[in-house]
Amino acid sequence: MAITLTSRQQLVLRHVVINAEGWVQHAETKFGTEIATTMLEQKVARHETDYDAKVAAGSYKDRLDKDIDEENMDSEKAKLQAIKDAR
Repeated sequence: MAITLTSRQQLVLRHVVINAEGWVQHAETKFGTEIATTMLEQKVARHETDYDAKVAAGSYKDRLDKDIDEENMDSEKAKLQAIKDAR
């Protein structure tokens, strides 16, 4: 059974990982649905307070947007932008 992310889980995961869906798929493949679900719940719980604070502060950028902004090499920036465009 594949894990389906809620909107909230997706937003919080994107705060700390570039590809939330990829992270979940990897965890589920490696550890199975039950353990991956527990890992997902723990990761969201661990990062949601920081996510909420950063969103409330304004001008929020998720992990991918931050990495794109910080990236100096054009080839890497293009690769990250392609990931964002595929969302």
